[in-house]
Amino acid sequence: ETFNQMSTALQEMKERAEDANPLTQLPGNHGIYYEVQKRIYERQKFVFFHVDIDRFKIFNDHYGLARGDDVIKKTAKILKEAIQEKGNPEDFLGHQGGDDFVILCSPQRAKGVAETVIQRFDELLNTFYRKEDLQRGYVLSEDRRSVDERGENLVKFPLMAISLAGITNSR
Repeated sequence: ETFNQMSTALQEMKERAEDANPLTQLPGNHGIYYEVQKRIYERQKFVFFHVDIDRFKIFNDHYGLARGDDVIKKTAKILKEAIQEKGNPEDFLGHQGGDDFVILCSPQRAKGVAETVIQRFDELLNTFYRKEDLQRGYVLSEDRRSVDERGENLVKFPLMAISLAGITNSR
């Protein structure tokens, strides 16, 4: 019986490791699905946050993949710290991929977690951009869909922001 339990535990560990996002090491879609299902099955009250970095693709295209990866890693760190500081130990953070994350937390702590994420992301924003882009408040980048009367396709794109959309089963 002990051997079977160990075998099952090792299999679950292997599946979690294979599911982890390679950039952030956070659980991926299978882990997220498992956590949501578990909480529903156990009739837990929770808030499901979808977290998205607005205009990340524009940043990634303009500054390059390495800088984009840095934004993703730093965002994951911000999310982890916000959960540790404002959430509960059983709260969950997953990485769906790209610039999409999921937070599962208690309804009582959700507002504090969300406000901390937004504040920390906004504080870190100035480390992502060049000084001139920050001062302008936007990035000038090519957009093949928008060509002006002079034949130019430079467009003003606002700086990145972070959005959290939450839904709860508490009622």
